[in-house]
Amino acid sequence: MEKFYFDNNTLLYYDAKLDGGGGIFGINMLKMDFMNKFYGSDLSVCEMCSGPGFIGFYLKNNNLCNDITLVDINENNRKYIEKTVSENKLENVEFIVSDGFDNVFKKFDLILMNPPHHGVINPDNDKIFVDEMKLINYDKKWKFHENFYHNVGNFLEKNGVAVIVENHLGSTKHDFLPMIDRKVFGVEIFENLKLGWTGKSEFYILILKRL
Repeated sequence: MEKFYFDNNTLLYYDAKLDGGGGIFGINMLKMDFMNKFYGSDLSVCEMCSGPGFIGFYLKNNNLCNDITLVDINENNRKYIEKTVSENKLENVEFIVSDGFDNVFKKFDLILMNPPHHGVINPDNDKIFVDEMKLINYDKKWKFHENFYHNVGNFLEKNGVAVIVENHLGSTKHDFLPMIDRKVFGVEIFENLKLGWTGKSEFYILILKRL
């Protein structure tokens, strides 16, 4: 079991094979200046594709929300999330095993997502995603994304916001913009961001503001 320390020594527990990069570029996304306006100690937050919850627990650790709901398809994240909650004596944290919004039945002020970044199973023809790496990295023909963008408006409160971090190595904004209903959302885009990542990846962020 791996340990990740937040700034004030709050511990997050995780398995390295369940880490999709949230502890690096996910948290650094949250620290961007343009994100500050989306936080508040009374807000209800969902981290979709949460893994062990780097993004959600960062907000909780810094009192930037009231409650967090972590949503992931992989049940194996549960024991790490429960240990993080118990060891840090956290309240108002829920974990839901769900394929997207299938098992989610409430609305949020803010939804954050670090989704699978590749629409093909063997990017660059030099590796094939298998097992947990497949769950974390591979979205066949962008079907998960399509379902997310089709449904996300139903899970946001009035004036709610969804923030999605994507990887330029796997997609461009043009893969997803046609999926977004512009009658429901205003969209902001921030591109070519390293977000603390030392590899060749560069990231872009899509911000959906419910109208």
